[in-house]
Amino acid sequence: MRNSVLFFQMHITFGQLVRVHSLVLTPSPEDKTKGPESIKLFVNKPTLDFDAAEQEAAVQEIKLTADHLNGTPIELRYVLFQKVLSLTIFIPANVGGGEETNLSCIKLIGTPCPQEGSKPSEEQQKSAMSGDWLNPK
Repeated sequence: MRNSVLFFQMHITFGQLVRVHSLVLTPSPEDKTKGPESIKLFVNKPTLDFDAAEQEAAVQEIKLTADHLNGTPIELRYVLFQKVLSLTIFIPANVGGGEETNLSCIKLIGTPCPQEGSKPSEEQQKSAMSGDWLNPK
């Protein structure tokens, strides 16, 4: 049986592959002592449970600072978050050490991955047809 510490885990599924480069965590404004102390991020593990999240190596584990909890974006190791279809955020403890973790907002910042076989934009087509890439300036 686990001790009285409660864990927080959120599983986010995207509609297409994305590249995630940073995230912003905002604790509840009423009590910042209940903000997360650290986070573990897992990529493309849709069936991850609490026990596995606690024991498995994360793609990235981040010890949070006061700046991170004041809205400063947390930069991720971008090369590890290139083809993300799902992201699991696991919070093992909060700043105050209590049983409750409060977050008022989680923002993920990134871009969609280009679809393979997708049609190039009109600008890309014109550039390719004009041969600009043959004669670099």
